[in-house]
Amino acid sequence: MFITKKSLGQNFLKSRNVLNKIIEAADIKSSDTILEIGPGFGTLTEKLLEEADTVISIEKDRRLIPILQEKFKNQIEKGKLILIEGDILKNSIEYLVSGIEYTQYKIHNTKYKLVANIPYYITGQIFRKFLQDPPAGGQPQKIVLLVQKEIAQRIIGLRNTKNSLGTDTTNVGHTNKINSLGTDTTNIGHANEKNYESTKKSFVDSAVRGSEEPSGSRRDKVRRFGSVIKESILSLSVKAYGEPKIVAKVPASAFSPRPKVDSAILAINNISKKFFTENKINEKQFFEIVKKGFAHKRKTLAKNLGLRDRPYLPGGSVPPKHTLANISAILGNCGLPEKVRAEDLKLNDWICLIKNK
Repeated sequence: MFITKKSLGQNFLKSRNVLNKIIEAADIKSSDTILEIGPGFGTLTEKLLEEADTVISIEKDRRLIPILQEKFKNQIEKGKLILIEGDILKNSIEYLVSGIEYTQYKIHNTKYKLVANIPYYITGQIFRKFLQDPPAGGQPQKIVLLVQKEIAQRIIGLRNTKNSLGTDTTNVGHTNKINSLGTDTTNIGHANEKNYESTKKSFVDSAVRGSEEPSGSRRDKVRRFGSVIKESILSLSVKAYGEPKIVAKVPASAFSPRPKVDSAILAINNISKKFFTENKINEKQFFEIVKKGFAHKRKTLAKNLGLRDRPYLPGGSVPPKHTLANISAILGNCGLPEKVRAEDLKLNDWICLIKNK
């Protein structure tokens, strides 16, 4: 009898319906290379092998390796499945596959897709590793992950709202971006109960923002900064690199053992670094400014960035236009009120702030 480990976030997916939705969202072609983190008992792996040219599965729990080797003996012998024992977060992919011929390891020379069922508490670290600091083969073409529902909603930039009957009415679907969170380093195909408590330190909740309408009348501003849409470091981080979308919500009953919270299938499409190259923005500088903007939840953006009395760019001095007398003009040029909070800003607002520094 296999005993699951909570420390590894082992909640294995058992729903065929959810598996089919993951495969559909991944839009796998017969020529695709798929990277799977934490195959577990190989439930998702089996479906991936039916569709893709090659599947590379990285599993941390050594107890599962012989089970997977036996189950997929033929696929491994044919080179269709490359099974690797290791921790995707503690080691680079290049290190994990150092004993494999590069001709087999197709991530080095072709586009690949990341499709997996990961523990909740490593979600942010996975995004950082594959979006911000990708392996030698570059960013994945597409990412499809099973994550905690609340995390998926935060990445999209939505509040978990409920109506008077207690029914979840949160809207889903939208744009893209990245950052780091969590502290552990496990990866077994599943969900995880360490979930939000482990990762919430990386999310900074607060003021809401929303509509795409340009600022103008007082009513326009109220509509823009008063909707259920809000951003976090994680949501902006993912949106800077791709277009996230919630494909489907997944009930806790779809897993064994059953986690305490629901999950969601999150797809990130059109992954690239065009946001930075086309806007001529330095990635490091962008994230430094965004992190400072979210430094203190209850403070305004101006105070967090230090626009009033200190530089918001590392190592710089306070330019004359960053003094108290000109703060309103700086934010005004970007269509932002003086007391705006970081959660109110969308990607284009951050571009404007950086370019008006």
